[in-house]
Amino acid sequence: MEVCVEVYVNALGLLLRVDVRGELDVFEDRLKILAACLTDQASWFMEWHLDLLILWALAFTREFSKAEDLLKGLKFRLSTMWKKKRQVIQGAMVVCSDFCFLWHL
Repeated sequence: MEVCVEVYVNALGLLLRVDVRGELDVFEDRLKILAACLTDQASWFMEWHLDLLILWALAFTREFSKAEDLLKGLKFRLSTMWKKKRQVIQGAMVVCSDFCFLWHL
């Protein structure tokens, strides 16, 4: 990944906040460009919060097969964690799984 992780986190975080407010249609083309950059698996599994934001971006832009691949990888990583850490992250994983499922509908 040539761009610093923080740049992706900030960009995706901003776009998610805009989406939550119902205004993403103005920036949807930017999200599609960013999501296209993030389909490369080299940018996955670097930081949990980035992975969850990438998952949202891929699902939103209808990159369902890539989103499912990332989700499977995240679930595997989750299964190898200590119980205490797994419990902390598991809630976010459930939300992300549900979110990806909803986009499929």
